Amino acid sequence: LKSGRYSIEEPLAIGAALAGAPDDFVARLSAFGGPLGEAFQLRDDLLGTFGDRSHVGKPVDSDIVEGKRNVLYAFAAEAASGEEHAFLTSRWGGDALTADEIARLRALLESSGARAATEALLDEQVAVARERLDDLCRAGQERDALEELVYLATARRA
Repeated sequence: LKSGRYSIEEPLAIGAALAGAPDDFVARLSAFGGPLGEAFQLRDDLLGTFGDRSHVGKPVDSDIVEGKRNVLYAFAAEAASGEEHAFLTSRWGGDALTADEIARLRALLESSGARAATEALLDEQVAVARERLDDLCRAGQERDALEELVYLATARRA
């Protein structure tokens, strides 16, 4: 939530406030930006684990190596059991992970359903943002710009 707030929600609200928008509009814009920011962070987590480094612009194993307890990890930890759960919790962020261990952790995120659950949560947040966008504006340049922001923030693939 924190990353989504400072990446999307708060910049939108600050920009609107600085432009002199009424308080109720700033509040509605923030309500749109909240779920969009969360969706943005979910996409970033997915790309940071499953993306192509040449397209993403950062190492695609850094969240695993650094042991970031993101949504992917939470879904996998909840779904995995036995040896898979033990491996996930002991090696996620473990010292000197090998390429094979990183690959196994990625595979576990797939087989546990964590990747699919994260994609579904991302889609839910985009839907909420789009509903709230309808409360902001129905047509025009403002709507087009915010629709483009939804696309740029969440549709990235690599």
